[in-house]
Amino acid sequence: MSNLYESLGLSKPGYQERVVSALLNIFMEEEGVSEKSFSKVDELKEKCVAICKTNTAQISNFEAKSARVELCAEIIWFNLSTKA
Repeated sequence: MSNLYESLGLSKPGYQERVVSALLNIFMEEEGVSEKSFSKVDELKEKCVAICKTNTAQISNFEAKSARVELCAEIIWFNLSTKA
């Protein structure tokens, strides 16, 4: 897969970037946001980036354990939803 990124002149997204993306998918599904709602998607992405910045230690811990990105995002989501 890295060859695909290289052939397109792109760098492979890091673990935290992939967690942001997975968390964004969870938010979109839970809130019923369509991919076509660009402004809402942008708003949710900013929210996900902020959440991941406040959970950097937890994300680093998951990365060190080679945990699935989706698992990391799901646990962050669960922790947020149980606080509310």
